[in-house]
Amino acid sequence: MIVSITYEQLQQLQDLLPFWSSRYDYACILKSNQCESACHYDTYEFIAGFANHGTKEYTSTENIDQNEYWKLGYITYEYKHNLHGIDILKGSPTGFSGCFFFEPQILFYVKRDSLELEIIGGNASILNEILAFNIPNETPSIKALQPRISKEHYIQNIEKIKEKIVAGDFYEINFCMDFFSLDSQISPPHVFQRLNQISPTPFAAFIKHDTKYLLSASPERFLKRTAQQIIAQPIKGTIRRSADPIEDEHLKTRLLQSEKERAENIMIVDLMRNDLARCSETGSVKAEELLGLYTFATVHQLISTVSATLVQDISFDEILKNTFPMGSMTGAPKREVMHMIDELEQSARGIFSGSVGYIAPNKDFDFNVVIRSIVYNELLKYMSLHVGSAITYDADAEQEYHECLLKSRTMRKALQCDIDFENLN
Repeated sequence: MIVSITYEQLQQLQDLLPFWSSRYDYACILKSNQCESACHYDTYEFIAGFANHGTKEYTSTENIDQNEYWKLGYITYEYKHNLHGIDILKGSPTGFSGCFFFEPQILFYVKRDSLELEIIGGNASILNEILAFNIPNETPSIKALQPRISKEHYIQNIEKIKEKIVAGDFYEINFCMDFFSLDSQISPPHVFQRLNQISPTPFAAFIKHDTKYLLSASPERFLKRTAQQIIAQPIKGTIRRSADPIEDEHLKTRLLQSEKERAENIMIVDLMRNDLARCSETGSVKAEELLGLYTFATVHQLISTVSATLVQDISFDEILKNTFPMGSMTGAPKREVMHMIDELEQSARGIFSGSVGYIAPNKDFDFNVVIRSIVYNELLKYMSLHVGSAITYDADAEQEYHECLLKSRTMRKALQCDIDFENLN
């Protein structure tokens, strides 16, 4: 059924749904935060689905789009094993592994630039119930976040990577590090709310899978399908924002003129063009936009858009085999760098570098890239956040380290964590 709502009700509904999700085993909330930047192709302002055990669940993408019903869920980075046969060397301490989708028992969505709420599996009374929901008090207890890798060890790894690049093993790699906390208690909905207030992004996501949570403020789209058209929007190139408008403009110019950042972006665009070409009609792949400068609350980013026309009758699983993991989170050539990532990184990425999204009944889909995210296991009281950057031959290890710290700042603020990461050794 369709219910007309006001703009204020729409905002209130989106704020309350993560808290209301406590009554369900599974929740997936996708919101664009009214961002105009990279949302030119958006179909929905937000989608939120909820279900309990007993609903139809999927732990494989094979044949997932065969029946005409909504599926919401996630694909972890380690799902590369299922798609490409690459061994899993480390388990994710957060508990997120493989992939997981569910058919929602109740689904809400609002289309882009609309104030009409579609409710599937419920009626108008449930909207009133949610809008009257009382947010519980927050009583967090966060232990100090610890770096899993020292700055010294990080720099040594960057030098090792550059040696491999010189040897011709690969030419770009996305190298990541993580910070974790043991014996911490947080309220995931409260943290997600703060994350969206601090950094409203077009591909934000809240996942609840039993006692595992993903709280994401992702600015990046992985893939979107609309009928036979598919687009990818890789991000490569990041610089901080400034409160001073003049300095902020200088920072934008610096990013646009950075040969290193431009080269990184173009490398990944070439990789994505190659990936899409394997599942699209010959000659249909093109760069809709190259090195577009987009501004978010805390950073400026370079985003490119690659589009293609899919071959007829191709499945979601086949598309994924040709494109996942996304090039912006691996590097190139993809298979070689995935092996290097497994060798050098200290922990499994889990859902970080994976993707969250939906598959609609008509087989259209939209998936983000899981970055700028906090992962929490409520049962284990374990929390982590990953950050990373693209490493090429001309990368400066010290600058790359500080870029990672910059990318972690939003999550730390949402956690109200005042650890002085910048002076970590």
